[in-house]
Amino acid sequence: MKTALRLLLTLSSIIFINCDCIPPREHKQMVVNEYGYSTDVYLVEVNQINEKDHSARVHILSAYKGEFSIHDEITVHYNPYCEPQINTLDTWIVYLSDNQEQLYVNECGLTRDIKRPTDNRIFKDLHLPHAENSLTESHLTLFDSINNYNINEAIKVEVQLLGKLRVQQN
Repeated sequence: MKTALRLLLTLSSIIFINCDCIPPREHKQMVVNEYGYSTDVYLVEVNQINEKDHSARVHILSAYKGEFSIHDEITVHYNPYCEPQINTLDTWIVYLSDNQEQLYVNECGLTRDIKRPTDNRIFKDLHLPHAENSLTESHLTLFDSINNYNINEAIKVEVQLLGKLRVQQN
């Protein structure tokens, strides 16, 4: 009986610690939605990762939303029990939210290493249509690029979309 109770408590704690990401939707809409609820969106170079406190020190290469500017150095935090987690010293697109005066990577979001975007399960599992009437030619290019693993072009198109969202916000 005690063993069964311990097992039940262990399983329930695992369930409550891990996040449960909803299945991915159409990429353009995910970018627009995540941009909308993020307080900060940047293209950054990750300079240092601190696994102990689940944070990364980053240098901003491009600013799409938020109070920081190009060349600023900031610290971003991530949930060690939920994707995405900053885990490589590389160039990343980060979607962040302000929580108690610290910036956190949005859980279950599109934050990812641009050289390894499919390491983020959300992006990897994203169902990308080959054609859809509501999509522009640039969005179809994004989908085809991702489907063909032409990652540089896919990231370029997303960065262009982020730039347009920044202009609309101002």
